[in-house]
Amino acid sequence: MKHQLDAVIIRRAAALYHTTLKGLTVISEGFQNQVFSGNGFILRITSGNKRTLSMVQSEIQWLRFLKDKGISVSAPLRSIHNQFLENLNYNCETYFVTAFEKAAGGPIQVQDPSQWNHAIYQRWGSLLGQVHHAGKQYSVEKYNIDRPHWSLEHPYNHDIFTNLPSEFITEKYVELIEQIRHFQRDQQHFGLIHNDFHQGNFFVDKAEITLFDFDDSAYFYFSYDIATAFYHAYWQHTSFNPTEDDFTFEFLTHFLKGYAKENTLTNELIDQLPGFLKLRELFLYVLFLKVWDSSNLQDWQDYTLNNLKTNIETNRLYAGLDDNLLTKIKKSLQKPL
Repeated sequence: MKHQLDAVIIRRAAALYHTTLKGLTVISEGFQNQVFSGNGFILRITSGNKRTLSMVQSEIQWLRFLKDKGISVSAPLRSIHNQFLENLNYNCETYFVTAFEKAAGGPIQVQDPSQWNHAIYQRWGSLLGQVHHAGKQYSVEKYNIDRPHWSLEHPYNHDIFTNLPSEFITEKYVELIEQIRHFQRDQQHFGLIHNDFHQGNFFVDKAEITLFDFDDSAYFYFSYDIATAFYHAYWQHTSFNPTEDDFTFEFLTHFLKGYAKENTLTNELIDQLPGFLKLRELFLYVLFLKVWDSSNLQDWQDYTLNNLKTNIETNRLYAGLDDNLLTKIKKSLQKPL
């Protein structure tokens, strides 16, 4: 029944953008959305059980604001009805259909030194700084934004944390929240963030980066976006370059140098990174437990889960980012690279 439902909805969604079922290629069936590639655009279908209408409207409005500011994002496109957001109903369920510009270029190639280098790290950081700086001008009061908002009363930067799978995970999450609750929540450290800012959510075309997938955008700490970028960059880098090198220092100094050109970079933003790296680790562990078939894990999946669990249990610092390395990074940022 699910496949029949999908076919009906996809066909109707495709028609809203002058194409057919055959004109679409599946990109992903993610945790929140189904995403397809069309001729020059990306089509996304979101179940009303996953997102509310006002949340999707707020995401579209936020993207249009960023595009108007000249920031390199994949902007929303209008349907045949001149709408940025369409509703489809089927079998008493609602689906939200949106389309976006197809970003130029393709995924960044970690093994290609012409792409994976200091210059791209700095450009990457600069783009994030632009997004965070723009967010400071995008007030809840003026734009009536409906995005998740972290607070001590609602301590979730992602809805996946509202239903944790075990007492062990809950205990570790509570420990992190106790640490995070002491972080400053002023305009220099807290605001509207991308909330999934890793290299899987942008394309590179020569030296230009186009950012997409703002579906998880939320009000949380700026440092979490920085931590997410570094977490996945380090993970992918060490997968292809297993020998010890200075990647942690090199990536963060160049990334943060770019960030500081576009948005205020405080020492506290840097000092918060280890805690948010651990939060990202916890997020990935919980996510993988939910979306992977535990009875039929591939070897790399089994290894990943065990590795994440061990790191969480032992409170192991990610990438060895300890106080000494943080101090070294902060000192490096005080002089030109």
